[in-house]
Amino acid sequence: MSHYEQRLEADLANVNQTVRQLANGVVLALHNAIEALLTGDVTLANMTVLGDNPINRASRQVDRLCHAFIARHLPSAGHLRLMSATVRVNVALERIGDYAVTISREFLQLSNPPGEELSRVLKSLGWGAESLLEDAVAAFCDRDVDRARTLMPDAKRMELGMDRLYSDLIDNISAGNNRDILSIFVVYNQLKRVADQAKNICDQTVFAVSGETKATRAVKILFIDRDNGCQSQMAEALARKMFPEVGSFSSAGSQPAAAINPDLLAFLERRGVATDALTVTSLATVKDHLDDYKLVVSLDEPVNEYLSRLPFHTSALTWDVETVPTGLDANEMTARLESLYRALGARLDDLMQILVGHDAR
Repeated sequence: MSHYEQRLEADLANVNQTVRQLANGVVLALHNAIEALLTGDVTLANMTVLGDNPINRASRQVDRLCHAFIARHLPSAGHLRLMSATVRVNVALERIGDYAVTISREFLQLSNPPGEELSRVLKSLGWGAESLLEDAVAAFCDRDVDRARTLMPDAKRMELGMDRLYSDLIDNISAGNNRDILSIFVVYNQLKRVADQAKNICDQTVFAVSGETKATRAVKILFIDRDNGCQSQMAEALARKMFPEVGSFSSAGSQPAAAINPDLLAFLERRGVATDALTVTSLATVKDHLDDYKLVVSLDEPVNEYLSRLPFHTSALTWDVETVPTGLDANEMTARLESLYRALGARLDDLMQILVGHDAR
């Protein structure tokens, strides 16, 4: 090995060791914040807050070492990817340190410690998030792509589980001090962010070693209206035609019609819009899977007229578009469908530009 190669490997080892030390401090801070919350240890909570100062110093040191490595070695390919990934992991770890501080500060504001049942839930969430973080950091420092890929679905399942627990907390948390209730929800949110950052660290591990970037997930959208016979069906079909690569689109109705409006099917086929996948669907059959959707769009009544509550990560829009009743003469029906077609096309284009950007088409 040449002198240059020895120096390069020594610098890499130094960066990696400093990241490990930072990560150890962050994991300990998270552990102590959870422990203080569950045991009522005020001193431990205050020491966790103060302990964020050495974490911040360690984070700045990682940043300096990464930039010094780039300046000294002018890396390319794998080494450059590794430095880029390390900078992002450094940011994630520094943020998790902040989450530990927030958990400690919220605990110190509580007028009463969490009850037995709530403590059980927070303990499960906290230790799960801590374990996931430790595994993600180990995968990154060891450049273990297989381990990182294995952890990704675990992180996703943890996030979904936390969303369900969030709904349960809203439904079951007892009335009491509003400040205490708010603090508990803040703690929950910080733990959920730890899981999300752990997944980001896994993504950076895969990128650093293999060069694979995080895949862009298809945006999943549900269009709804009263009968799922015309407006929502056109929105689904048109969205599939316009954005086949970046979106996944469905439609449903609260009082589904016996069949799709045949005039709509003929209209879409004349414009080269595929209709073979369209089918009338009851909204009742998709209510239990709404957390799969990023967005629900109603094409007549407000969404809350159909769905009293949406999952935490599902957004809702109501589009005021023209309705197309049955029983119109041929010319009027064509005119109404044409107007709806143009309006939905414009709305869909604007929406996907927001959600996906210039790569939407």
